[in-house]
Amino acid sequence: MTGAATKEQQLPREWRGRLKPGERILWQGAPHGAFYWRRHYLGPIVGAGAGMAAVFWLELAGPWVLAVMAALALSAVYAPVADAYKMRHSFFTLTNRRAFIGTDTKIFGRKLESYPLGPDTELSLAYGDELHAVHFAHVMRPTRHGKERIDIGFQNLTYAEASKVHDLIQEIKETPR
Repeated sequence: MTGAATKEQQLPREWRGRLKPGERILWQGAPHGAFYWRRHYLGPIVGAGAGMAAVFWLELAGPWVLAVMAALALSAVYAPVADAYKMRHSFFTLTNRRAFIGTDTKIFGRKLESYPLGPDTELSLAYGDELHAVHFAHVMRPTRHGKERIDIGFQNLTYAEASKVHDLIQEIKETPR
């Protein structure tokens, strides 16, 4: 048996064949299960509240009012509930070359995204009250008023995990290729 075959067998089954030669797993984790408020939750909640207020203010009546109220309430809670569900079914993997963010849900399906890491990686550590994030990539999303930067990384980590992962990625950035 060759050394390469031995290393291949030491990998968890689900990672065999996914990693490039010489790539090794440095850290694996998952988001903490606590609820984490995000800025984009506010719009639907305010919109639903305004819609419900309008229904009461206009004193609308009819059998469809309950359906409208239910739809408004669902629109207010959809984003936080969907994000919490997705986070509960997410996992993170850091190798010496890439960062992986995976999800495995019945609703959204299986998804594994890979982000290369190197000297040009924009690395940041975002501190929250209790949970933190390590960002290593971003996308620009179009908005009505231009574009908005969306940071990508490992979310909802404890301080110890976030610090450890940040230091590991910093080492990867500084390692000559």
